[in-house]
Amino acid sequence: MSGAEHVADQTLPSTLSILPLKNRILLPSSAMKLLLTSPRSVALVDAILSSTSAGSGHHHSLYVGVVPTRRDPRANSNAFAAANGMLDDTDDNEDAPHHAGGDHEDERARLHDVGTAARIVQISRKDSPVRSYTLLLEGRCRFGLDKLTAVHPFIVGEVRQLDAAGGSQGDPEQDDPELAAVAASFKDRARELVDRLERRKGHARRLKSMLESAPAHRLADLFVAAFEDSFDARLELLSTTCPKERMRRALSLVEAHLGQLDVTTDIAKRVEGRLSKTQREYLLRQQMQAIREELGETDGAGGEEDDLDQLQRRLHDAAPPDEVLKQATQELRKLRKMTEQAPAYGSTRSWIECVASLPWSKEAASDAHEVAMVEARAVLDEEHYGLDKVKDRIVEYLAVRRLRPEARPPILCFTGPPGVGKTTLARSIARVLSRPFQRISLGGVRDEADIRGHRRTYIASMPGRLIAGLRRCGVKDPVLLLDELDKMGADSRGDPAAAMLEVLDPEQNHAFTDHYLGVPFDLSRVTFLATANDPRTIPGPLRDRMEMIDVPGYTSEEKHHIAMTHVVPRVLDEHGLLRPKPRLTIPREAVEVVVRSYTREAGGRGLQPCLA
Repeated sequence: MSGAEHVADQTLPSTLSILPLKNRILLPSSAMKLLLTSPRSVALVDAILSSTSAGSGHHHSLYVGVVPTRRDPRANSNAFAAANGMLDDTDDNEDAPHHAGGDHEDERARLHDVGTAARIVQISRKDSPVRSYTLLLEGRCRFGLDKLTAVHPFIVGEVRQLDAAGGSQGDPEQDDPELAAVAASFKDRARELVDRLERRKGHARRLKSMLESAPAHRLADLFVAAFEDSFDARLELLSTTCPKERMRRALSLVEAHLGQLDVTTDIAKRVEGRLSKTQREYLLRQQMQAIREELGETDGAGGEEDDLDQLQRRLHDAAPPDEVLKQATQELRKLRKMTEQAPAYGSTRSWIECVASLPWSKEAASDAHEVAMVEARAVLDEEHYGLDKVKDRIVEYLAVRRLRPEARPPILCFTGPPGVGKTTLARSIARVLSRPFQRISLGGVRDEADIRGHRRTYIASMPGRLIAGLRRCGVKDPVLLLDELDKMGADSRGDPAAAMLEVLDPEQNHAFTDHYLGVPFDLSRVTFLATANDPRTIPGPLRDRMEMIDVPGYTSEEKHHIAMTHVVPRVLDEHGLLRPKPRLTIPREAVEVVVRSYTREAGGRGLQPCLA
């Protein structure tokens, strides 16, 4: 069996070489280009070329049977997947490798009963990187696949012709008035569809010319091949052998396309009626709303956008109190009715995003493992040298917190000169408590809005520093350090120290109201710490709410130990003198001279610049 037969007249031979086609349908009166690289497909083309060169015919007069493969899972069983004997019809029409064997019944089960006899118009060969053929096929007629006579080296099957090849066997319209009437109705509706298409005008003109000249029994195939991409629709038409039934099904597809155009036109008209000259960017949003209204997928709030739906989910996931959630939901409902050009759109959305990102219910203490009290002193010693009295008080503070978590602890304020480790002590406390640490610098703050936030009526309003710090931490019980509390000022814009009274008062901070939020936020779970250089400049009412802990300066011996233990190794490492091996050693005598002669301040900040 050669795998290809010369076609005499317009009658198919009794056997044809079969080319399985996956996910695509070749209809009569249409063309298709296929890239074949699998061994079985290459063997089929080799046989065609061999028979052509041996005889007097040419390959353009040869037929090959193109049969779609089934999508039924029972037919596409693991055995067929292992056999891999079908064409892997990807976007570039590249075929998958075939298996050499295969049972006839299994191969037949995965093929549909009806295929298309295709004339080979052109064959091109490519040998690099692998040998492959590109075929240009022209669908001529339908055939029924009775059985397979061979599956190796390629598939060959017994076929029976189901309709005329080409259009030369008379005109069925003259013999069937009903077919002529259906064809006339089809041509009228198809012309209307082609005329309404605005894109691909050249293609539309060619299709209109083909519809005028094609015989009636080919009209349905021409239209579906040009307009319908659905595999199921093409397969249904391929399996329909009655010309009148094919025409009726193609006519229903034409009506469906015209209906889609009517819906699209109606939506466009409705959208255009809603637009004004200043709302050009509103076009896409209005189109989406009109489409959803047409599909019946809208509710009373109008067309929701995906990002607003995500914002609503974030708001519910944050689990704010009921009164806060109610107000945020009302603002979100207003936002859905606004356009992006509305003056209040940006400020309203920013407020909702701020509310959704605050840690209303998330606590670090719920999933954190606190450091054992026996190790708390070791954590403090790791970061500081000396300061025994300060460390003892911190350990007592942490022990009481561990025994009574629900108690209201005092607010520790570390006072002392710069560079003695006040901020580092606060960071060590956060490490022992296993909570996020956030430093809020208050030096030079003169506006009360820095603490309470700006009201939403102002342009570029934003929440205060406390709410912004909690938003960055992501939990409602972090350790917040109010740094340089003694350097706050006051002017005509208000007194920030007065606003700090509510923040540090345990009787009030459970319902702290930021001007920007406008809703209460619970600060009672926050561990507040503070630092100051001169406690005398802190207002009395504010100082009474805190426990002052004096952090003294370092003695010369303590500075010498800090320099040898921490500063010198850090300086050598920063200058690349420790890796890959130590290249320089600073003697203790030199460090002692630097400490006694050049670092007379109370803190240790001058050690590193002098040693560097």
